[in-house]
Amino acid sequence: MQELYPPSGPPEELAVYERLDDLYSALYDRLQSAGLAPGDVGCPASAEGQKLPLLTLEMLELPAEPAAELLAEICDLLEAEGEGSEELGSFCAELEASELEAGELIVRRLSGQQIGRMGEVCEEVLDLVAVLTARPFLRWFADHVDGLEERSVDWMEGICPFCGATPELGCLTDDEGQRMLFCWLCGTEWRFHRLKCPYCGEEEADGHRYFTVENTPYRVDLCGSCNCSLKTVDERRLNSTRGSGVSWVVNDLLSLHLDVAAQEEGFAPPK
Repeated sequence: MQELYPPSGPPEELAVYERLDDLYSALYDRLQSAGLAPGDVGCPASAEGQKLPLLTLEMLELPAEPAAELLAEICDLLEAEGEGSEELGSFCAELEASELEAGELIVRRLSGQQIGRMGEVCEEVLDLVAVLTARPFLRWFADHVDGLEERSVDWMEGICPFCGATPELGCLTDDEGQRMLFCWLCGTEWRFHRLKCPYCGEEEADGHRYFTVENTPYRVDLCGSCNCSLKTVDERRLNSTRGSGVSWVVNDLLSLHLDVAAQEEGFAPPK
């Protein structure tokens, strides 16, 4: 997947998320060196002839050692930034002493299964750790499924063709103004109807509106039928084309203030 427009933000905050990108890049290199294939972790190796979405979280089997190392690195990064530092220290200590592997914990957390109390870590921090740890694995697996990109072009559904998650980020292309959606969990990109809500299917123009962010290519699409919002990068408002920005992860995380702005108007991404 190509890169997107880099969002603005405090330099120290952008540096944190760029560090997160560095952790992800190092993981990709490790998985590549290990020769890990999608079929090794419970994912179909090819999208041909398969029903979409290809993967459910219950099917996922994260490789134990890389998952544990990345989870520890994510916790260290969050602790350094003051994100629940005491809670995360207790959480990591209890995880190390438990029989539950890091990969299993992440999958169980994301799929809504109970994992017991891990120290004093709050639900929000635990969810953040699980999501940030799972994202690069799912991205890497999706990139290595034969034929997924071809199947995704004409998917035209409101859920990810790879993992079935909902989008929280989209873009309007600078060439034909096509609408593309990005999965919040694995980053898979697929084409979608320009005037249709991906969450409830509403197509009536009077059920939709949006607000733009001055001097940026960002807009937030709002659906009056389901009260859901979708952050969107309008590439037609860019001075440069794709490929010169930062990743979808950084765009998603550094545009959280747009989610807050939409919530103030009574709209929010779907749970």
